[in-house]
Amino acid sequence: MVWLPFELDPATSHLPVAEKIRVHQALELVKQLPIMLGGNLSLSLLTALALWGTVSPAHLFMWLALFWIAAIPGFRHWLKYRLAPEPERVSVKTAWRAAAFSLIVAAPWGLGNWFFFDPARHETELIIIFVTGGLTAGVVSALATVPSICLVFVAVTILPLLLKLCLEGGVEHGAMASMLVIYLGFLSVFVRNSYRRMKREIEAGIEKQYIQEKLQDAHRRLSQAMTRTSEEILLFDSNECLVMDNAKWAASPLFPDIQMPQGASLASLIGASVKAGLVPAALHREQAWVEEFLVWYRMAENDFIVETKDARMCRLSVQPTDDGDRFLVLADVTQLHAESAKAKLSAQRLKDFAETAADWMWELDAERKFSVISHNNPSSIPVMDLAGQNLRALQKILPNQAVLEEIDHRLSAKAPFRDLRFRIELDGKAWSLSASGKPVYDENGRFQGHRGTVRDITAEVLAESQLKEAKERAEESSRSKSDFLAHMSHELRTPLNAILGFSEMMTLGLHGKIEQPEYLDYVETIHESGAHLLAIINDILEISRIESGKAQIREKDIDVNVLFESCLRLIEGRAVEAGHVTTMHVPVQMPELCADERYIKQILMNLLGNAVKFTPTGGRISLAAEVTAQQTICFQVSDDGPGMSEADQIRVLTPFDRGSALTRVETEGCGLGLPLSRMLTELHGGQLHLASEVGKGTTITVEFPPDRTLTRQAAAGN
Repeated sequence: MVWLPFELDPATSHLPVAEKIRVHQALELVKQLPIMLGGNLSLSLLTALALWGTVSPAHLFMWLALFWIAAIPGFRHWLKYRLAPEPERVSVKTAWRAAAFSLIVAAPWGLGNWFFFDPARHETELIIIFVTGGLTAGVVSALATVPSICLVFVAVTILPLLLKLCLEGGVEHGAMASMLVIYLGFLSVFVRNSYRRMKREIEAGIEKQYIQEKLQDAHRRLSQAMTRTSEEILLFDSNECLVMDNAKWAASPLFPDIQMPQGASLASLIGASVKAGLVPAALHREQAWVEEFLVWYRMAENDFIVETKDARMCRLSVQPTDDGDRFLVLADVTQLHAESAKAKLSAQRLKDFAETAADWMWELDAERKFSVISHNNPSSIPVMDLAGQNLRALQKILPNQAVLEEIDHRLSAKAPFRDLRFRIELDGKAWSLSASGKPVYDENGRFQGHRGTVRDITAEVLAESQLKEAKERAEESSRSKSDFLAHMSHELRTPLNAILGFSEMMTLGLHGKIEQPEYLDYVETIHESGAHLLAIINDILEISRIESGKAQIREKDIDVNVLFESCLRLIEGRAVEAGHVTTMHVPVQMPELCADERYIKQILMNLLGNAVKFTPTGGRISLAAEVTAQQTICFQVSDDGPGMSEADQIRVLTPFDRGSALTRVETEGCGLGLPLSRMLTELHGGQLHLASEVGKGTTITVEFPPDRTLTRQAAAGN
């Protein structure tokens, strides 16, 4: 509204244009204050001189005093704000103060026009003086482009004169009044147009400044975004000339150490990179490669992949803008390319594993429908037509419906399962299958169904069945062999007992002595051979009982000292005859052993007998016992005989195998001692360990489980 101070509407006082206009008007008013006040004071003095003699001097001096009183605050305001910085805003209160000041400055002119002007006496001179003075002051105010203050000033100055002319009456006075009104109207139009022109200039300046700020802000935001991105970004105009970049070209694999001035053409930049040898693919065809790149840039349908000389992969893409410019984005995708290659390799590996491990892959949705069923290997098994059908469709090919219930139960549990075996039949053919699967959930934890694999195990099941039958036949054959050996052994023991009995009677001469020494030697040989054969038969019977599971342990508490002394007494004769030295070591606090004494003695006699047989004359044989930290009783039989190789250590634990020629010395035996000792040890829950080295002797350890160790308190309790 043009008639308000500083042209401000309170409802729009927050607008930038209104603020700028008000600030501009305030600055112009301060700037024009000396001119306006100086002009008023000068014109007031001239007017006083013109009226001297017609108006009382006292009245004139009082009138002039009013001008100076009104001018002093104006000068003080000008001195205070003439060098002050431009304010950001001017309040409405300040605007009203400026309007009030203009009324104070204009008031003396209005009073002078009312009290000093007498149209009847000297109207011509005084009209010119007062009109010129009032209007000149108004025009000075108008120069400040503050129309409201200017018009208020003129109105206060002219209205008393106009009112007096109207009251005086007459044609001449009416014409003068009309001239004042017309002049006042022209002045209003002039002031209003000046204000509008000033307002348009300010609005244009504000809009220009706003656009510049927006452009600068947009440029700043774009620069920040381009700088913060990890990719190199180049902006080219429609003529393919560089406009700006994000200054990452120094670390770029395609443009390292290449100057990029604004205005440089894309062809020159790419050409410089190619000439520097950064693109191996462009070697010996630089121009053609640059042309291919420019064709791609102008089409920009797909990404452009470039491999640099340092084996880095660069991906270039083009993003056009609405005004015809284009962003060229360069990203170093070396790591991404490597990870992509790894992902493809991993996917192929997974596919190969899946094809190798399974014949079919299947997927059930949450409603138990086969959403996916695919086979890796060609097969005639009728499962492919199940796609899209419910799980219950298996009823037609499952001979045992209990299997379907089991499958349904596994799926309802929503838990992984493996190797669920079942059999299907169709058109007289049968297949055995093995299914594995796991539940599938989405990223929000919602159940989606199941996914898994199926293997055709028909051949495997058939092989297992055949293997089971073969094992049963072998076990039956072994039982038959053991029964046969046991039976034959019993059949052989009867005549052997007779041979042993009669040969012993003949040796003792119960029915008369044999006179011929040769016959006596024959009888002794017959007795020894029969005893040896009986020992072999007894070992065979023992092995047969163990293999058939008929051997029984008669446990008792065994004193290890007494056991060792008894065994050494039994072999002492043969050891002395062979010139061996035997030693025994038993700890002082040796606990008792809970075992079958007959079997334990047989184990030790077999081991000691082998040591006596295979150790050369003058050897050393030791029998020792120890208790480990785990309360395990161990017996050790050691000798310094010829020893055995690793291969022979395996062979001698096989029945009827006496090892290589190194161990087959000229001694009696058929290779049952060590195997039988191992069987008897395992019958007690223990283990037999053989440690030997060729030329350094043999050590055999018999280790019993801890539950067969009896402490002294336990033995006392028993």
